[in-house]
Amino acid sequence: MSGSDLVAGGDSQISAAEARFDPGQDQSETHESHEFRQTALTLSASCGMVDQAQAVLGQVQAIQKPKGDTKATALRALAAYGPARGQVRDLARGAGEARSALAAGDARGAGAAAGVRISLSLGTSQ
Repeated sequence: MSGSDLVAGGDSQISAAEARFDPGQDQSETHESHEFRQTALTLSASCGMVDQAQAVLGQVQAIQKPKGDTKATALRALAAYGPARGQVRDLARGAGEARSALAAGDARGAGAAAGVRISLSLGTSQ
């Protein structure tokens, strides 16, 4: 007799010449599954003219930082003049080209002249 066959609610009495009780065996089985998926869509836009204008502004702010020392301020201004002048010239040229393209109804040409870049990317991981 196996242990799983014997269920006693109280006292049990067995008379036999020989009795054998095998232990009961429990069986269980578990199946588990996990899935993960992630998708991302990224849109970015940048403009070269804005980047140049920010660079010029940064140079102007760097010139003005240390207050009081007029010689040092004048030297920083002279050092920044050349690069800033070139960047301002490029900004003016780009703005003129963008304005001309817009006047001609060429939005793509205006964006290219202004250095507009748009990027769209899609990524998925599992």
